[in-house]
Amino acid sequence: MTWTFPLPSEVTSFVGRRSELTEIRKLLERTRAVVLTGPGGVGKTRLAVEAASLVRRAFAAVWFISVCDAPPNEIEALLERGAVDDAARRIAAQVTDRDVMLVLDGCDCLSEQCGVLIDRLLELCPTLTVLATSRRLVPSTGAVSWPVPPMSLPKSSVPPSKAAAVARSDAIALFVARATTAFPAFRLTDHNVEAVTRLCDLLDGIPLAIELAAGHIRAMSVEQLLDRLGPQFQLLIETRGSRAGLSLWQIIDDTFGDCSPAEQALWAAASVFEASFCLDDIEAVCVEEGSEAVAVAQLVTSLVDRSVFTGLRENNKRIEYRLLHIYRHYGRHKLAEQGTLTDVQNRHARWITDLAHATEPFWMGSQAVDDTDKLLRHHADILTVLRRELEADRPDDVLRIAIDLRVHWMVANASAEGIFWISTALDAYGLSDTLAAEALWTQAYLAVLDGRREYATQCLDRSRHLATELDSDLIAAHCDFVDGLAHWSDTDMVTAATRLETAFRAYLEHGLRSHQREALFILGMVLATGGTSELSLDTLDAHLADMGGETNWWGQGYVWWLRGFAALERGEIDASAALLQQCLGHMRSRNDYVIVWWCLELLAWVATERSEFRLAAELFGSARAFGPHTLPAVLRERHDHHLALTTRALGTQVTDKLIRKGTRLDNEQVIELALGLSATNPDGTAVTGGTEQLTEREMQVARLVAKGRSNKEIGATLVISARTAEGHVQRVLAKRGFNSRSQIAAWIAEHEHTEDDAEA
Repeated sequence: MTWTFPLPSEVTSFVGRRSELTEIRKLLERTRAVVLTGPGGVGKTRLAVEAASLVRRAFAAVWFISVCDAPPNEIEALLERGAVDDAARRIAAQVTDRDVMLVLDGCDCLSEQCGVLIDRLLELCPTLTVLATSRRLVPSTGAVSWPVPPMSLPKSSVPPSKAAAVARSDAIALFVARATTAFPAFRLTDHNVEAVTRLCDLLDGIPLAIELAAGHIRAMSVEQLLDRLGPQFQLLIETRGSRAGLSLWQIIDDTFGDCSPAEQALWAAASVFEASFCLDDIEAVCVEEGSEAVAVAQLVTSLVDRSVFTGLRENNKRIEYRLLHIYRHYGRHKLAEQGTLTDVQNRHARWITDLAHATEPFWMGSQAVDDTDKLLRHHADILTVLRRELEADRPDDVLRIAIDLRVHWMVANASAEGIFWISTALDAYGLSDTLAAEALWTQAYLAVLDGRREYATQCLDRSRHLATELDSDLIAAHCDFVDGLAHWSDTDMVTAATRLETAFRAYLEHGLRSHQREALFILGMVLATGGTSELSLDTLDAHLADMGGETNWWGQGYVWWLRGFAALERGEIDASAALLQQCLGHMRSRNDYVIVWWCLELLAWVATERSEFRLAAELFGSARAFGPHTLPAVLRERHDHHLALTTRALGTQVTDKLIRKGTRLDNEQVIELALGLSATNPDGTAVTGGTEQLTEREMQVARLVAKGRSNKEIGATLVISARTAEGHVQRVLAKRGFNSRSQIAAWIAEHEHTEDDAEA
């Protein structure tokens, strides 16, 4: 008897997925069996059918067999009875010697049997190609498993107000296509694009969820839909999908039911995480203390095989997983049903609290890098814990966590968030004890970083007042440190140096090496920008380098940055570039975004000083992508000056274009761009003045020397320090082979006269 199973006819258009289709076609060229895996609703079947349609001309026939039909088809019935060999021979008899593609859909229903079937078919039919789909791993020796990702979402760098740019993402395009079908008058506009983006992001780019959501546009706006999804996505859960009449909730419920009790428990417990998580995190939060590591690892592997844990990627030698939003909500629903939600949330809160406390010192100890990285990865979990603690009327716990996270708020470029949580908790806690005083000086510190100088002063005054009432010299030292930081950012170097040195000596008495380190670093920047102190820059370097030995990374990296900054201030451009590049190369894997930001910013200045203006513009853009966009005033003046020089050299349009290019580079591309900064001037855009090239800046300095200006006056005119001006003068002397400033003046007079004659 002859039979065929044709590809199913689709009633809706296929949207997007170009890169996925390309990858599947490449796999089919290299292997005869590919299994598309992924969670329910991710679009495996539709993608397989589309891929088969695109390559059908290469085959004599393309067949489609569903393993989950009701009632079962002939092949499925054989598989259910365990007659796998009979099923394989029945198919092989139809293939004969023709090139045939078989799409085997829904293998998760009978994954063991399907794995054997695929391997048997590959043996019996040398001309057969198999493209299968399954929610779980199919144990086939001859098949390659390929996880189907969710549909692409708009990149974070694309402004949500740009409807045309956002619409290029597959998830948005699918929503628009299905919403237009449900309600032909629907359009994606700059008014609703942000809501559509939020909705598709909330639905993780899962095609089935997006299609179900789009169907409701005939009755409500996108904003109304967002407001009414419900905590467990009830609006979508109760809507039936087109294929097999299953609801989204039923699909997930079936997956949960297929899991063992231990797998179900781990899935539910892992739902407490807000974003990605790794095996170490699961062991710390989701299982009982003392559980066997091997058993936990096996459970994790099984949940990965079932497409419950998805989005695998390696980060710092660890594999990260994630639960899709709706899978996470399902897990929490199960925890609530079992009455264990609060227990798991409390374990999660204790874990975040302990991690924050361990990381509170300024990157001290052998675990400093890993803990800092872990806090960055779990930033969303931090915010969730703070919110829950506040809702539970525990403002003291919120304050302790937020204070311990002082460095994290800075590194994560989230100073404003830290200020918000401390301020909110203080309103509920009151202002009377040491905890409140610590919260206030921490708040002042973050406010200085965030550029809110007046607010910082208010917090600092209140903290000093409590320090006096509590007779706490340590709180007073913290206030001195923050005050020194604030005055440095205001370019008041005299007061800054005094406050920071006072804080350092107090920290020395208390034995707080972490705080000593911070105070010394800021004091070093003060000295590099013209301040004075009893401690020399060399002494500070020695202290910092010595403390860096504790972890073998922090001190040395920051010493390089500090030396690079000082060299730039002295006009030693090449030395500055080398030091900053050393710092950047050393810190690139440490997730210290602030020091990377400052390295990029200063390297943009270096490029400007060398007249490498195109590179400078890209570096300015890269720095903007890394930083919170709020430089201290002492650095802001220099930033504005160098950016103005770049814009004048390239023009506004070219400069803006290159800055945008820099913002779009990923982290590794940014580092490579900065580390590739040349040791010489390649642009050929410097002003020439005879046998030796001078940069535009050096020509400016030379002209001011010719006018009889002192180094201090040159610095004031060009908005640089006197030390930097002196460095430029020395470079002009060296390049021209001069021994005195009068020779510079004579040469400038001759040079200008020659230019006037040429113009005439």
